[in-house]
Amino acid sequence: MSYVDEPVAIEAANGSGKLIRDVKSACFTPKELANIIWAVTHIGLPHRRLYKLVARHMIWYIDHFDSVNLSLALWGFAKMDVCSPELFHAAAPVIIKMIETFEPHRLCNTAWAFSKTLNAQDNEKLFSAIASVGRVVIDKFNLSNESMLVYSFALAQYKEPVELIGMILKQQIRAIKRGEVNDPRSFANMAWGAAELGVGAKYQDLYTAIADYLARRPRILNDFGINQLATLCLALMMVESKAPQIRVLFDHVRDICATKQMDSTMRTDLMNLQAAFNYYRIDSGCVREALQELLKMEIQQKQERERLIAEQQQQAALMARQKLILGRFTSLSQAIREILVPLVGALLVLFITRRLKLWLLSQ
Repeated sequence: MSYVDEPVAIEAANGSGKLIRDVKSACFTPKELANIIWAVTHIGLPHRRLYKLVARHMIWYIDHFDSVNLSLALWGFAKMDVCSPELFHAAAPVIIKMIETFEPHRLCNTAWAFSKTLNAQDNEKLFSAIASVGRVVIDKFNLSNESMLVYSFALAQYKEPVELIGMILKQQIRAIKRGEVNDPRSFANMAWGAAELGVGAKYQDLYTAIADYLARRPRILNDFGINQLATLCLALMMVESKAPQIRVLFDHVRDICATKQMDSTMRTDLMNLQAAFNYYRIDSGCVREALQELLKMEIQQKQERERLIAEQQQQAALMARQKLILGRFTSLSQAIREILVPLVGALLVLFITRRLKLWLLSQ
């Protein structure tokens, strides 16, 4: 979601106008600034000026933020896709200084926020610090924390913490096999993250464990969104998983997709799903039909755009032709006028002269 400028009337209606004035007056503490971002993120208020003002004040008081408020605010900026690289660059050295005070879930949320804003090359020291602390507190991570961290490293293309990633994947495999899963939806991020980092093929047991867990518990897939289903299936394809339960899992995925409402915003997800189904030679059913319908609609929209463009071009050509004809007519009229006016004037003078001579002779 992109952030926007709101008219004064809307600001007055939703209260953001007063909030902006208050932020301008610098009457908020770091904790309150973080709470503002958290609140507007949860109600979905992507307001350009508000985020810009909060970011500016956060940069001014960045040294006064603690790990809780800083991670919360940065998470909000990333969650709403608000691009503020200046804020993240200013926050990075502060985070590194107090990295050991971050709770596991805040550490992972911070890694995710930075991975959406900056890649590892932009701030390698920060990702290195996160990885170092991650190795120390790994026993305090739950499945979701670990998935988020691996997913964040993959988004940032940070492949250095090989040891930490390996520890996490082994821990995940053990937890899934024991059924110690707090949020199965995190499977998608973990599976894709490991595949994207290039280590997935080495840990095929992870994909086998995930496929087996979900194939035995198909109702869990009802909680997955289309994006999560597509990400999971794509990851299985990326590592060329040969898990015994692949076909059963994909059959469940197809059935779940049939209950979901699909639209044009899911084009990439549908294409990834179709690619995965094709790879495993499994009929995708409603996925294929939805994708075909979407592509058909896109073709129709393209044809309609081309028709409108052609009409506009024809209209422009007609107007240009009319303008040309009018220009030629104007030029012709001007030429005729330039010839006729002197001619008529001369004839009139000649006529008057002759009449005058005749009159004089008659006298």
